Amino acid sequence: MFEYLVLNNIQTLVSLLTSDLISTAISDTSYVILSIVKDDYKDYPDLINIIKELDLIYKFQIIKSFITLIPKKYEKKLFIKLALNGIKETITYTYKLLTNIINIINNHKNKYFSYIRKVKYKLELKELKNLSNILDNRYNMLIKLIKLIK
Repeated sequence: MFEYLVLNNIQTLVSLLTSDLISTAISDTSYVILSIVKDDYKDYPDLINIIKELDLIYKFQIIKSFITLIPKKYEKKLFIKLALNGIKETITYTYKLLTNIINIINNHKNKYFSYIRKVKYKLELKELKNLSNILDNRYNMLIKLIKLIK
């Protein structure tokens, strides 16, 4: 009996952590995006345009608010856990990619004649678009899975 209670408590903790981890990842990533959109990076319009085009802040806000509405009993289902973990993984990777882009920009600013040179982050911007598409697909899959349960 004790083992069942411990196992059940661990499963509950893991399901709570999944939602909380996604919320934390979204908050951290949104903070990085907001710091990019502010005046600090206004000299990099291609980056700002892609962030606005992908509408990342709005997308993250919707995902965060939707995830808080998912009943905890649904999170116990393996396929919902997998979908939530996939979303968390994509958001975490987006955060890492955005911080990498910021590092590339900051390193570029320290180079001689940086105002003449172009920043080399096209691959990273392409990857950001790809991650946005993956996030859309995973989010849509989560919604379809939840509809299946109901």
